[in-house]
Amino acid sequence: MTGLRGKTILITRQLEQSGDFVAEVERRGGRAIVVPMIRIADPDSWEDCDRALDRLSLYDAIVFTSINGVQKMLYRCEARGVAAQTLQRAEIYAVGRKTQQAIERAGLAVRFVPENYSGESLAKHFEGRDFARKRVLLPRGDRGREELATVLINLGASVHAVVVYKNVEPDLKNGDALWNHLAKGEIDVVTFASPSAAANFSRVIPAERFSSLSKKVLVGVIGPTTREAVARYGYHADIVGKEATIDGLIDAIVEHFES
Repeated sequence: MTGLRGKTILITRQLEQSGDFVAEVERRGGRAIVVPMIRIADPDSWEDCDRALDRLSLYDAIVFTSINGVQKMLYRCEARGVAAQTLQRAEIYAVGRKTQQAIERAGLAVRFVPENYSGESLAKHFEGRDFARKRVLLPRGDRGREELATVLINLGASVHAVVVYKNVEPDLKNGDALWNHLAKGEIDVVTFASPSAAANFSRVIPAERFSSLSKKVLVGVIGPTTREAVARYGYHADIVGKEATIDGLIDAIVEHFES
């Protein structure tokens, strides 16, 4: 069992969410390099979110699809003097264990989390329930996918999607240093934990340039949604997490090298 001994893993997550990833790579004997391809910022305007906070009693359900959505929503609640417990007037749903944990740390209960941590899996769960005339609040980022909202609307729900954060492109000055690491063969796996990270990476190192590397560099993705995204930008996902979590991605990387 070699784990990740002698392997260097590139982490493209935002810096604030990379600590556990780095620690787990190092625990398994590997080396981690963090070059963030995502920065999370406040939305251009809080007006839409504030309007939702003023009408929380009207919603039947709140659906969180990311940790960022939870953190930014709670941040805005505090800024507006709205108690976090007010969100519990509605049924709360979450995509992913980490998202669930962020909600529960605020003292809120989560009604349902799909076993397969994806918006598509949560959408399938909703398809089996009566959402006709239900009012659903969907706090999300500015690049949020539309599938979940579409399913709910097709079920007869009224969906209010509010942007509570935006993805900001990384500092492109990182590009030269990152390319040097890759060109020198110092990185074994480039990892992506979101479509946004893949999109921003493609702006720094386009697929054509990436494919010109003399040493094969593997691409690891957290799950099917991100695999589809990297394919759109011209990369091939060599490793896909069986469970759409960071631990699942690391397990898949270890399994790849040990096999």
